[in-house]
Amino acid sequence: MSGLDVDKDGLDQSGENLDQVADHIKLIRDDYLDKITSYHGCWGTDKFGMTFAEKYLPAVEDAKTGITALSDALIGSGQSLRDTSTDFGNLQTDITDSLGGHKTGKS
Repeated sequence: MSGLDVDKDGLDQSGENLDQVADHIKLIRDDYLDKITSYHGCWGTDKFGMTFAEKYLPAVEDAKTGITALSDALIGSGQSLRDTSTDFGNLQTDITDSLGGHKTGKS
């Protein structure tokens, strides 16, 4: 082995861990949206209620979008870790096969 060694199992596990965090964030988002939706309209339709809704409703959508983006980013990062693990594993195999071929006189 060379001075560069990669813990493929660790990378794979880290990717799985990020997926679990992303799934947990999605559950929190869904719970938040269920609760916040149950209050929709409780501010009324008078001038105060309409002014409140103008500020409140876009913020709810922004929060939903942001939490979804965070979850998606974690899933993407997890996949990147797993892809890196696979790439390093393939590279190590290629190097080992290449060195093995040179030792036996094969090219």
